[in-house]
Amino acid sequence: MRVATTIGVILTALFVGTASAAVLDAAAAFNAPNNPNANALFSYGVGATPDTFAPLTRTRLNPVGTPTFELDNGLEQPTLSIVTWNGTGETITYLTIVQPPGVVRMDPQESAGTIVRFTAPATTTYSVAGSFEGIDTRFPGTDVKIFAGGTLRWSATPAEVVVGAPFSLTVALAAGQTIDFVVSKPPPFRFVFLSTGLQARITYLGVPAPAASHASLAAIVLLLVAGGVARLARSA
Repeated sequence: MRVATTIGVILTALFVGTASAAVLDAAAAFNAPNNPNANALFSYGVGATPDTFAPLTRTRLNPVGTPTFELDNGLEQPTLSIVTWNGTGETITYLTIVQPPGVVRMDPQESAGTIVRFTAPATTTYSVAGSFEGIDTRFPGTDVKIFAGGTLRWSATPAEVVVGAPFSLTVALAAGQTIDFVVSKPPPFRFVFLSTGLQARITYLGVPAPAASHASLAAIVLLLVAGGVARLARSA
């Protein structure tokens, strides 16, 4: 009985540890130094497509509340490309923007586009679900796209984003490939009032290869099973 109990505890640790890393939220796991739940699998850039991605390099700590974080491309209006995280737990209002806590702000202005990127840590299948929506009180619409592994998998028109554009897709990625959420200015529009909110949850549908610690636990389980079987044989 003691052997079975020990095996059960170890198996629980093994699979709970794997499941805890199975879902990532783009806002909750925003990669910022003042976010205790930050995840380096997320990065932020400027570009129209994944192959033109250039990292946003200028940062601002707590620009619109505490904690908040902002990255941009280091330029000025009208060619800024901006990503803003709201970690306050409340809706914040600044300029003409109303940003809920579970939403990442993406503002492309007249840049090629603003990109939120997720890099796959393992070769497996991922579910991607969420929505794009305008978070500026004078929002005219933006062009939005999702690329997976460099291939366009989903897009929505400015009119669709005005009312909220939900998405749900499943993609197979190799480790190191990316999911890119891209927001850009429609050609006839001006560069102002384009702040677009991204909500996105990425779920690992396949089981990633075990980490070294999980492999060690699996080996211990096998040894315990072998030992338990041997004791049962001796007592028979």
